[in-house]
Amino acid sequence: MENLTEEEIKRHIKLSNSGEISKAVIFNLKIKEVKEAVLEISHDSKFTLRFRLANLDPEFRYVIFTYINKSEEPQSTVFEHIIEPFDKNIMVEESGDFTAEGLMKFPTDNLSEGNYFLTLTLAKVLSVVEVKEANDEKFNGLIQDSKKLTFEVKEK
Repeated sequence: MENLTEEEIKRHIKLSNSGEISKAVIFNLKIKEVKEAVLEISHDSKFTLRFRLANLDPEFRYVIFTYINKSEEPQSTVFEHIIEPFDKNIMVEESGDFTAEGLMKFPTDNLSEGNYFLTLTLAKVLSVVEVKEANDEKFNGLIQDSKKLTFEVKEK
């Protein structure tokens, strides 16, 4: 993927917001172990998050941000995970549309009884900036879609 210039990024955002460029979407988001909005946990248990992405543009990379919060406040995060940028190598072409599937397993160590909010956000990477001090990369992206699941945790 080639980095877009500042002008190209602004144009891309404008076209995307106007609907001229279709946005990618998250669907079939579910936690396999949640039954009737309840996740029963025990010592050392895990839960599995499954999702599907559609309308991906194979010319771009995407990043997925996952947050589990105890309340709807951002400072209540008990778990966060960022799926590193992925590209067309994991996309599947189906009838002219590019899709991808995701499967993540999460430990329940940080969860206690109560209500939780899991948020999954998909962003299209528009440019990458190398951060010399941290020997890392910073991604400039455009949020495509965000989905939230609410569930209650109970101990077995």
